[in-house]
Amino acid sequence: MKIAVTGAYGFSGKYAARLFSNEGHEIVALTSKRRPPDAPPGVIETYPLDFGDSTGLTAAMLGCDTLVNTYWIRYEHKGSTHLKAVENSKILIESAIRAKIKRIVHVSILNPSADSPSPYYRGKAEVEAAIKASGLSYAVLRPAVLFGDEDILINNIAYFLRRYPALVYPGDGSYGIRPIFVEDFAALIYAAVQSTESYVLDAVGRENFTFRELVLLIRSVTGSRAIVKGAENRLAFRLTKMLSAITGDLVLSWDEIVQLTSGVLSCDSPATGETKLSEWLAENKDKVGVNYHSETARHFQ
Repeated sequence: MKIAVTGAYGFSGKYAARLFSNEGHEIVALTSKRRPPDAPPGVIETYPLDFGDSTGLTAAMLGCDTLVNTYWIRYEHKGSTHLKAVENSKILIESAIRAKIKRIVHVSILNPSADSPSPYYRGKAEVEAAIKASGLSYAVLRPAVLFGDEDILINNIAYFLRRYPALVYPGDGSYGIRPIFVEDFAALIYAAVQSTESYVLDAVGRENFTFRELVLLIRSVTGSRAIVKGAENRLAFRLTKMLSAITGDLVLSWDEIVQLTSGVLSCDSPATGETKLSEWLAENKDKVGVNYHSETARHFQ
């Protein structure tokens, strides 16, 4: 097969592209990044993910069987807004239709809702609706949080626990979170590419933590002695703004704090990933959190 992948040099897209390459499939990378030296050998062409050039996007996808779409923005930054991300996603879908793509495998988020107060979750729901209305075969995968060597959330919690005497999380920490290993998630993407059925799947791991349990687990694994304590959301946000100033990155947005504490990163669905975060952390305890992973540097610089 010939597969177009947005974010083939990013996080989840990179692991999926490696799987495609290992199985002998050809990959067309649609990306805002330069081709890295370790790009999978299956990447035969790299094109800019330029939403201002829909003709170019269509031309890039000509001859491809499937589009794997990982494009989105975690938070709004300068001219990048969630409303704009929805518009961009619709341009991509329309370009795929013109290129005669047969199937879209789309990375969404757990519990999106058109009625959500969050522009992130409303936007995700709107893009899902556009895919379902496209007339194409589709698979929508809904992860909560991905963990792995390059992840943001788990790594940076470990980073702060290693370096600061205390870590404050929003609320009481009783809200849930269902992380899935990035390689397990890539396997779900690969299975979705092979299928012809249209479906929506919650992509969640075997362990369902409260956020406090997650932080305490990471503290234990890293050997940290930091005090771990919950705080009212506004106070927690003010404290994370201080960390944002120190790191030059947005540690947590207000919208993310509100959504996190509302419990949208958890569900009762059966596990679709096999790897346990607790076991992965134990195996990677000497490297997780050693360096800070910046979302701003990764996506906006």
